Amino acid sequence: QVFKKAYIPRTLTDVVDYERDFDQMMQAKEEDAAFSVQHDNILYQTVTGLRKDLTGAQTAAPQVPALLEEDTDSSLSNGSDDGGSSSDDNNECVASNGDGPGFVHPKDRPQESPADKKERKKEVKDAQREKRKQKTPKHVKKRRERLGKIKSK
Repeated sequence: QVFKKAYIPRTLTDVVDYERDFDQMMQAKEEDAAFSVQHDNILYQTVTGLRKDLTGAQTAAPQVPALLEEDTDSSLSNGSDDGGSSSDDNNECVASNGDGPGFVHPKDRPQESPADKKERKKEVKDAQREKRKQKTPKHVKKRRERLGKIKSK
């Protein structure tokens, strides 16, 4: 509940009195040094780029959040699957709407041999041929819709 009510600025221009806040933190640090307790009263330390002990700027390597690390690991492991059936990869791309996490741009796909590409295209054509066989003709479908509307009235 406390964090929901606290105002956390996103940029340094949103901070009103950063010098006053810094002085207060330094005084609190000096007072708490005797008790060896550290309070993080500044809510915008990441915006200012200060270290936890307020001695200077952070000079650490860019940190990747845990969620992003998992995504990059899984994308690398999925991309390195050259073996196995390629129809599974194709179904994943078709199942997504094109902008979801399962979508892979054709230029970003790993390069495949011409024989694999030919085999994949053949599988796709066979699947589409089967879909066309099972498709109900449009005039039959429209007639069903019209009869359904008439019966519901």
